[in-house]
Amino acid sequence: MERKEAMLFLGDFVYSDLPYPTADYTTSYYRRLYRQIYSSPFWTRLLRSIPRLHMFDDHEIINDYAPSSSALSDMFIQAIDPFINYQQVVNPPPISFTQPTYFRFKIGDVSFFIFDCRSWRSTQPARPGANSTAGFGN
Repeated sequence: MERKEAMLFLGDFVYSDLPYPTADYTTSYYRRLYRQIYSSPFWTRLLRSIPRLHMFDDHEIINDYAPSSSALSDMFIQAIDPFINYQQVVNPPPISFTQPTYFRFKIGDVSFFIFDCRSWRSTQPARPGANSTAGFGN
């Protein structure tokens, strides 16, 4: 069997708003999501067998997260601590402390640069018909 060098998780590792949104987006709530995943026997075996690297995306905070309001920024503050302590902790050191979620690493002759596409993202306008189910038939 071929040896695996690393596994990249590029966001949406946890889904904070599924199966339905909660009104209680606290640090404790987000920590519980990570504990539920990492307590699985599957993850215990995987974590011992392969290095992993992580970046967050919207679902680590809430679906379609963009820091456009103080309520969403507060939610980010609650969500980022568990992300740092459960996932970012295994990443290489950040490139700079002003951008703590950007990092780079090398596997063999291949260099990687992982950057945060979510923190500075603006709210995206809805596409016409984005919520339409017309294209899916009956």
